[in-house]
Amino acid sequence: MDCPQCGVRNEPASASCVRCGAALSPAAASQVSSRAPVSAAQPAGRVFRDPKRLTQWVQWLLIGAAVTALVSGASEFVQFQLLTRMRDGGFASEADMMSAANANDMRQGAIGIIMLLVYIATVVVFSMWIYRANSNLHALGCQGLRFTPGWAVGWYFVPFANLWKPFQAMKEIWRASKNPANWQAESTGSLLGWWWFWWLISSFVDNVSARLSFRAETLDAMIGIGPLNIASSALDLVAALVAFRVVKRIGGFQAMAMDRSLSAVFA
Repeated sequence: MDCPQCGVRNEPASASCVRCGAALSPAAASQVSSRAPVSAAQPAGRVFRDPKRLTQWVQWLLIGAAVTALVSGASEFVQFQLLTRMRDGGFASEADMMSAANANDMRQGAIGIIMLLVYIATVVVFSMWIYRANSNLHALGCQGLRFTPGWAVGWYFVPFANLWKPFQAMKEIWRASKNPANWQAESTGSLLGWWWFWWLISSFVDNVSARLSFRAETLDAMIGIGPLNIASSALDLVAALVAFRVVKRIGGFQAMAMDRSLSAVFA
C-alpha cells in the first residue's frame, strides 16, 4: 500500500507508514488511487524494511569472524613452533612427536571447520544486509542511484570488476543513507576507504596463503609459510573489525534518515 502522504510503498498489512508514520487505511489508499490517471502504468515501488535486526546479525557475525581469526592466528603460531621443534629434534621420542602432531592436526581441523561455517554465514547475511540497505534507499526516494540491490551484491562475484565495483556500490549506500535527499553532495570520509583496503589486502593474502599451504609438502616448506599464515589471520581480524564499523555507521545513517523523514512530516 502506498502512503497517502509521502508515497513510500508499505507492506499490505502495515497500519502506519514506515517512513513518515502516517496512518494507512484502505480508504486513504483508494483516495490516492482515484487521483492517479487510470491509464497510467504505475511502477512497482520498494518497501522500506527496518534493517536494525539484520544489521545486528551482521555485526555479531563479524565479531565472530574476528574472534575466529584471532584463534586461528594463535593456532598457526603454535603449529609454527611445533614444526620448528620437529625440525630441530626438540622431542624426546618419536611417540611424543606424533602425539603432539596429532593433537595439532585435530585442533587445526576443528578451527578450520568453525572458520568455514562462520565465513559462509557472514557472506550470506552480509549480502542480505547490502541488498536491504540498497533497497531501502529506493524506498526513501533517493534519485540518481547507479546500483540496484541485486548488483550491489552481485558485483562481489564478478571477476576483476569485484576489485572496485563493490566499493562503489557501498560508497553509494553510505552517501545516500546519510543524506537521501542530496546524497551526491555527501562525502564518505576515510573509514570506507580503509574498509576496502583491508578487505582487498586480506583477501589477497588469504588466497596466497591457501595456495602455498596446499603446495607445501616438506617440513621446511610448511615452516616457511607459517609467518604468512599468521599474517593472514591478523589481516582477517583487522578487516572484520573495520567492516563492523562500516555496517554500524550505515545502519545508523538509515535510522537517522527515517527519523528526519518522520520529523519533517509532523513538524
